[in-house]
Amino acid sequence: MPRNQFQRMVFAFLTVLVTVHGYVFYSLYVVNGNTLMQINGADSVIHAINTQGGVYMFGRMVPIWAFGKLFAKDIAARNSTEMPERPQNEQEAIADIFRRMDEIQKDIAHERRQRKKLAEQIANSDSVK
Repeated sequence: MPRNQFQRMVFAFLTVLVTVHGYVFYSLYVVNGNTLMQINGADSVIHAINTQGGVYMFGRMVPIWAFGKLFAKDIAARNSTEMPERPQNEQEAIADIFRRMDEIQKDIAHERRQRKKLAEQIANSDSVK
């Protein structure tokens, strides 16, 4: 955490920079993605933005190089034609929540195993040198 006024100012600037740009990109991809694709006749949001030369920010068109995969899951869910299965009562809803929590725990455990393997590989490569 910041310890003096300068560090607090830098921290505040970075916080604003990240949150504002995150909201702008979220708005572009998830909220206005279909409109951008229709207007530009593109097959993806990033292609539509590149076709129009970027996003209008700071008084000019600013190109976007990254963030294409950041909201890929939201875009895929929005473009999906199938309706999500909805629980019919409270018990199903609670069971659904616990099922999803179990899936997340499995994903987290997998990530931890992968990180541990990577750390071991790095440690082994450092010891070989």
